[in-house]
Amino acid sequence: MSVRKIADHYEMLGIDVSFKTVYNWVSAYSKMTSIYLNGIVPRVGDWFRADEVWIKVNGEQCYPFASMDDDTRYWLASDMADNKFHHNTDNLLSMTKLQAGKNPRNFITDGLQAYMKSSKKVFGKKTNHVRHIHLKGDKNNNKMERINGTIRDREKVFRGLKRIDTPVIDGLRVYYNFTKKHQALNGRTPAEASMIEIDGKNKWKTIIQNASLYKENSV
Repeated sequence: MSVRKIADHYEMLGIDVSFKTVYNWVSAYSKMTSIYLNGIVPRVGDWFRADEVWIKVNGEQCYPFASMDDDTRYWLASDMADNKFHHNTDNLLSMTKLQAGKNPRNFITDGLQAYMKSSKKVFGKKTNHVRHIHLKGDKNNNKMERINGTIRDREKVFRGLKRIDTPVIDGLRVYYNFTKKHQALNGRTPAEASMIEIDGKNKWKTIIQNASLYKENSV
């Protein structure tokens, strides 16, 4: 739902909340939970993937770059760029390595040159970089399209994002990993597949509570 529709829904329940307040909630909690969850290392496999997709940010075409673990579908890291072909993916791969706690044995991407340079620099020679743009076969990059589709669906609801450093993508990553059940994972979330358990049915509430305690203890 868009933040305006959420505000409208609250109004029907007799609660007066501005859509701007809803957006501020999304921004604040997305940032806070992301910082907390980035400190938790998921138990992932040895095959990583990366890809990029175009969206509208403040009326301009931008590219969220993302990486994921092949086994668990865990969305490891993301980075926003205003240009696809001149973007340095060192930061994306460095965040990927930090989140996973290791280098991959195999790294699958499309044919973008930036991935080749960064893979050698960040992951090293022991990582086999598979550059494929095919839609079929065992080494395609189709699994990344699930993340790309999730990002695009969110961007459409918001009718474009407002700024390139938007926290909405961070919140989307939390949703994708910790609350979205995947059919390919037999109804589990990527977090559950990565041996990360979140107590209770309202996982967002648990995550926000834990992130709040983490923030207090970090001050």
